[in-house]
Amino acid sequence: MTEATLKPGCIEIEYGKLYSINVLNRNYYDMLSDSERSNAMQRRTAEMQNRYVEIHAKKRLALSELLKCKPEALVFAAGANGKPYLPDYPEWTFNLSHSGDYFALAVARSCRLGIDLEAARSRSNLTGIVKKCFAIEEIAYWEALPEEDRISAFYRFWTRKEAFVKATGRGIALGLNRCVVDPSEPGRMLRVPEEFAPASDWRIACNDWKRDIFCAVVIDRAIEKIQWREIV
Repeated sequence: MTEATLKPGCIEIEYGKLYSINVLNRNYYDMLSDSERSNAMQRRTAEMQNRYVEIHAKKRLALSELLKCKPEALVFAAGANGKPYLPDYPEWTFNLSHSGDYFALAVARSCRLGIDLEAARSRSNLTGIVKKCFAIEEIAYWEALPEEDRISAFYRFWTRKEAFVKATGRGIALGLNRCVVDPSEPGRMLRVPEEFAPASDWRIACNDWKRDIFCAVVIDRAIEKIQWREIV
């Protein structure tokens, strides 16, 4: 292994658009492990198969650049609750998210880390989701907003909460309504489940790089530097 380039407290975020075409011509398929190839072929349509290949090849390319290794050499394993990690690089953590035609990958060291990306769309049951998944403080804030601001506010809350539960490794089974974003200071958590307390340890960073694309990253330490890098 060679010396890696990312310092603790720094986050590298690679994001971009998915094209889902010509993935074989770009050697993406050859970078994947046998299990990743098998997972890709289990997708129902050719477009979904190509998208899976593209996402996981770009994940390998981004990680290999930071870790100074070949993308096909990376080995992935899954934790107790299914969150993937790099057994050969135990100090490093990463998290991947994709929605619609976009993806985002967050990478850091010596921390818990989660990222969530959502492509906004109209929902007929938005109020029901809010009442089920939001805490009382978040509900009160959301209901007080003008109608035209509610969809964007929903996704900003949702991505922060989803990124938090992904950082813990527990996922939404942890209970989104137990993971509370401070409405008055959306860069921090107001309340978290006891096993992940105190809430003040957690930091949130966001980048809505398109009008209808929302992205949040959550980490359990102070953020020294965060770099968002768009890749194609």
